[in-house]
Amino acid sequence: MVLPIELQPDQLPRQPVQGIFNICWDELFAELRRYALPLGGRKPVQRGGNLLAETVQEYKSLLTWEVSQEAEGVIHEISLYTNRADTSRFKMMIADEAQFTDFIIHTGTLTIPMKQLPVATKAKVIIMVKTTDGVATNFDAFIDAEERFYL
Repeated sequence: MVLPIELQPDQLPRQPVQGIFNICWDELFAELRRYALPLGGRKPVQRGGNLLAETVQEYKSLLTWEVSQEAEGVIHEISLYTNRADTSRFKMMIADEAQFTDFIIHTGTLTIPMKQLPVATKAKVIIMVKTTDGVATNFDAFIDAEERFYL
């Protein structure tokens, strides 16, 4: 029978911290924080934006929402409208990542259920629009969201 040798703490073999562990720890603790910490409160967020008789042929900001420093954002739904669906294009960015670009609404109005899409602290949600022909076009956008505060 072989007995284990006792090692002093400074003699223990070190494992390199690299690879997936470096990447996942922050996300793991953020998820645990969301479920372990009590919810401090919720603040409803409704933002609307419109551009009337817009002729821009490059993307222009229609609606912007930035999640506050103390909270996590949650998007419930986004609504988009244009009076000239065939020549209107929409672009949506969440946290500097394009969700869709050159999006066409064939009916003129579209509501997109986001099913409580989480948005990180200080992240921005931006909806931009343009026309393909430069003819005056009306645009509207609305976002229904909330900010969740943790104690």
